Amino acid sequence: MHELLAPAGSPDALVAAVDAGADAIYLGGNTHNARLAGDNFSNDALREAVLFCHARHVKVYLTLNTLLTDRELAEMPAYAAFLADLGIDGVIIQDLGLARLLRQCVPALPLHASTQMTVHNSEGIARAAALGFRRVVLSRESFDRDMLCHAPIETEVFIHGALCVSYSGQCYFSSMLSRRSGNRGMCAQPCRHIYKNGYELSLHDLCLAKHIPSLLSLPIASFKIEGRLKSPSYVAGVVSVYRKLIDENRAATAQEMDFLAQLFSRQGFTDGYYIESPGPKMFGYRTEADKRRTAALSVSAPAPKKIPLSMDLQLSAHTPASLQLNDGKTTVCVTGDIPEAAQTHALSPADCEKQLKKLGNSPYLPKITCRTEPSLFLSTSSLNALRRKGLAALEEAQTPHYAYTPWNTPIQSMPVSKQKTYCIFQSAAQIPADLAADMVWLPLFAVNEKIPFPCGVVLPTVFFDNETAAVREKLIAVREMNITAVLCQTIGQSQLCRSLGMQPYGGIGLNIMNAHAASMADVTEVMLSPELMLSQIVSMPKPYPVNVMVYGRQTLMTMENCLAKNQHACTNRKAYYPLTDRKGNVFPVLCAYKHRNEILNAHPLYMLDKLSKLQKANINAFVLRFTTENKAQICDIMDKYRKELPADFPFTRGSYFQKEAKIPEK
Repeated sequence: MHELLAPAGSPDALVAAVDAGADAIYLGGNTHNARLAGDNFSNDALREAVLFCHARHVKVYLTLNTLLTDRELAEMPAYAAFLADLGIDGVIIQDLGLARLLRQCVPALPLHASTQMTVHNSEGIARAAALGFRRVVLSRESFDRDMLCHAPIETEVFIHGALCVSYSGQCYFSSMLSRRSGNRGMCAQPCRHIYKNGYELSLHDLCLAKHIPSLLSLPIASFKIEGRLKSPSYVAGVVSVYRKLIDENRAATAQEMDFLAQLFSRQGFTDGYYIESPGPKMFGYRTEADKRRTAALSVSAPAPKKIPLSMDLQLSAHTPASLQLNDGKTTVCVTGDIPEAAQTHALSPADCEKQLKKLGNSPYLPKITCRTEPSLFLSTSSLNALRRKGLAALEEAQTPHYAYTPWNTPIQSMPVSKQKTYCIFQSAAQIPADLAADMVWLPLFAVNEKIPFPCGVVLPTVFFDNETAAVREKLIAVREMNITAVLCQTIGQSQLCRSLGMQPYGGIGLNIMNAHAASMADVTEVMLSPELMLSQIVSMPKPYPVNVMVYGRQTLMTMENCLAKNQHACTNRKAYYPLTDRKGNVFPVLCAYKHRNEILNAHPLYMLDKLSKLQKANINAFVLRFTTENKAQICDIMDKYRKELPADFPFTRGSYFQKEAKIPEK
């Protein structure tokens, strides 16, 4: 079965999705979910939502898909105990530390790896499986048939809704520019802004309604609709269309496509990366005409979903009354009072049916069978109590409960004996001859000869299965140059390195924000998330060597599209494409592996005059990243680094000295 998974940003949207035909719902609580701007669900509302959905044969998945600090993770065991009793069908996770906690506290609770984990190839899926995930929500850019066919766990893919131009989990644009982190559920959507050359980062919404037959031929467990910030009418309309298409195994008609566009579009739709190649055809923005079309549309609420319920009553002398209920998936049997001998009026099947069919606001369509021996009587109150008892037993049987174990996994810091200096370059030509560094890092495909420094290589953040052979071959080649250190950016890359006898280090792309996540990363050393504040870095226990970036332009987005090519100005990697915003800030765009793009911050992070504060944080290595700098500029930066001098050019402090943003609770 291919599950149709719908968004529920509010209780009203949940009802709309269920009635429109969703097989499963995903929703967020009041904290630690990637759509904190939505209405979301209190703990009591979550309980009601689970009961409502399960009675209608709909699964419920809870989104806990943001990064957590150590302080926040310490508060999660109590929430894990709540989840154990809630009866949720799965939890969608981004943070490796939270995954570790839930696996230990509630081991039977199904975990789904969020698309924010940037799983896009077989290595990533295999690593997610090894970490205990039962399902992985693949990157929207990833649709490889062989990968899907050989996945060891369930896969989930997006089929409709908003598209991020950056790989999910690899976007820091909102965080670094407006202090609203997409990894923390507060994205300000800078991708929807206008830039010098137009809406250069705004993609059309995804719509795969024309490709349902081919999608149904793939072993995909769940088809996901994006839209937890959308209205109930939008959710109802989109779900109802896809319900028909899946049930009838057909592509959408022109009329259905137009209806979907009226519900919401940005100058139409894109097939995303399922059919289309990256390029300008994928881009569009929300126009006034789009808004007027949506405002003119009226969507009728779907009829409430009903479930057939078999109710079998058995009345026998000297035996407690028995009621069996079967809703097509769950069967329960309860007993009640013992019938008495009738004094004046024997209980008839019609009398029994009259009481049993009083099901109130439940979703059930009862089919009642009454088998009664003659001359028996059972009071109305006893029949009502038996009915209530049966419905309560059915509700309980529909709700899974999980064993809970208290969290008891202390983390002990390992003191650092000597602080190191790591320098990351774009090319060997940038490296000064007199560079004083413990390790030089270069992009994997930039190493073509031996480097006269201790050297490691940086893996591309993204490479698909059909690109893995080339990456593996290049790793073997650099290993022959005695280079064995490899900087990994996503969860599957460490296993590839270990299979070749190489040593994996953790890069920024792993989004390590707490000590337990560091312990789960399967790397020798780990670079901490650039979204951590200095106070959080200082207080973090460090069971493994941790590294922090102290200088360099931070990558704000990793994208499948080439912005220069989209503007007909691709320079074949020989220069940087300038992305210029409305204020005149220029964001250099790097050409990454296989013509992907990395957008860099307009100004470099600069902490070289604050190193004494970081030295108190038990840091293994300070990392300096050089991208657009020439050799003279690099020498100047290294001199400032040695002398802890202030900058004499525009810079940013990144997240280091921000005040801790209070995650809104509702």
